Amino acid sequence: MIYSIGLFNLDTEREHLLFETSKEIVSSHSRIIQLLSLLAAAYPKVVSKNELMQKLWEDGNVTEWALSRQIYQLRQLLSVHDPETQYIKTVHTRGFKLEIQPAVINPAVPVKLDVRRNIEHELINRIHFRFNKWPIVGATTCLLFLGIFGYHWLTSPNIIFGEIIPKKTILFPVNKNWVSSKVDTLKITANGIRVAPIELNPLYVSTRLTGSAFYQGAIFSVEMKLSQEFVDNGGGLRFYFQSTQDGWPGEWDCTLYEFKTLNFKYDCQIDENETFTKILEKETVKFGVKLHQLRPIGDATIISAAVNLPASISTDKGWSTTNNLALEYDRGVSFKPKSLAAKLETEIHGPVNISGSKIAFTLEVEDSYKKSDIGIQFFLIGNNGDWQDCFISGENIQSNVFTKICNFENIKDPFVLQENENIKIGISPFGKMIHGKIKIIGITINE
Repeated sequence: MIYSIGLFNLDTEREHLLFETSKEIVSSHSRIIQLLSLLAAAYPKVVSKNELMQKLWEDGNVTEWALSRQIYQLRQLLSVHDPETQYIKTVHTRGFKLEIQPAVINPAVPVKLDVRRNIEHELINRIHFRFNKWPIVGATTCLLFLGIFGYHWLTSPNIIFGEIIPKKTILFPVNKNWVSSKVDTLKITANGIRVAPIELNPLYVSTRLTGSAFYQGAIFSVEMKLSQEFVDNGGGLRFYFQSTQDGWPGEWDCTLYEFKTLNFKYDCQIDENETFTKILEKETVKFGVKLHQLRPIGDATIISAAVNLPASISTDKGWSTTNNLALEYDRGVSFKPKSLAAKLETEIHGPVNISGSKIAFTLEVEDSYKKSDIGIQFFLIGNNGDWQDCFISGENIQSNVFTKICNFENIKDPFVLQENENIKIGISPFGKMIHGKIKIIGITINE
């Protein structure tokens, strides 16, 4: 069924909502289309909340808040193109109804879904006319137009795909590149780097790593062997990670005082103290161990060390916004929304085989977002059009830089994509009209 509703065309078969004047696709969100279709089919009657929830969520595991959010999102989409018209009315205690009478368009007359496709058809029709009148001119014109159109299609800036950075393990060699805060305390042995003697003051032993990476959620893994004297004299270890950004040293650490065995492996995840370090090329980070004890008689050996980076989604390229809002790339990707319908998103193109649906978004926001009537939506759109999202309200944003973990559990293996399959992921503000920049510093994929 194809409806004409005010300034919009609703194609229920193709699941497209189009702005009638420009044929721009306003939304292809399956649930949004289904919601508007239910209201259009019932016009002028009121559709109850229970009926909408039953038909929009077949499993029935949903609250009225979720329905209200869908109604709100639909209203926002419509108001971007037609702010003067009220399309959906809330009927208190009963449900919702469509205010604009829908008209059914003849299904035999297809709705043009894409501006580029319209241009292509128009060009072909003109070419056929000329070809019938002037065979040589027609053939030449056909080749010319098809060449220009093909070049435009292949080089279109709208075709932008994001990048998934696979998880990886970086091994630190234990026979070189380590330094100590005190001279002559390191010795390279067949078993690793032996630190001795350890003086009364804390001793810092570290190595360095250079290269672009986002370290939120990374695991610093160290295997060590301690002497009995080190443990008996109150020895302790502090595993640390340190970087310098714009002159500010960001530091994270884990501390270990109790030892069940002298030979052990310890894993510390870099997120305990909300350190969200993103390192660019040619910048350096430091990984190390702080050792201290009551008396300087024990020793310790670093047998192996590594950092395990989780899979992540690049925030350095491949992003786009609705309504062609300006993008900035600076240790992440940021934009300044001008409406509540604005989205910042990237599209991942298959083939990709990185399964797991728990996604950690690390954002930086301005103070204008730290209000109770404002929030941020995190969304993921599956290859089949399924929409999943999670939210954080402004009153729960305690810091300008924070991480929100979303479990998109209703999409099975969202990062297992075949050839020509894709998935979208991104953020959007919601609530009252807001002002201020939002930056995605990094997105990690946690299995």
